[in-house]
Amino acid sequence: MFRINRDLKKLKVLFPELLLFLEKHGNAGIRPQILTIKTIIDYMNNSDDGTKMKIMHVAKLHRSLYPPREGLSDFFIWDNDFQTRKQLNKPLDKVRDDIWAVLKKYRA
Repeated sequence: MFRINRDLKKLKVLFPELLLFLEKHGNAGIRPQILTIKTIIDYMNNSDDGTKMKIMHVAKLHRSLYPPREGLSDFFIWDNDFQTRKQLNKPLDKVRDDIWAVLKKYRA
């Protein structure tokens, strides 16, 4: 149970980071993902569900961020210079990887 609480606490930090990045750099194509992230944040902060139920539901919602097309896996900031592009996308890659590292334990 301690691990689940710790993981939920991490996610409560990571999803707002992801949201801020996407709101700053995103476009209309990722609006559905932005709305889903807002739903995830609201659910984690306001639901009366138990911790295990919360994290399982968040994992399910997280999967919806990655449809076959136009999901978060397709989103990145473009710059003609590869090194600049890599640097601009580094925070996005890190937060996505960190979220995945937490949620992969709860995927059914």
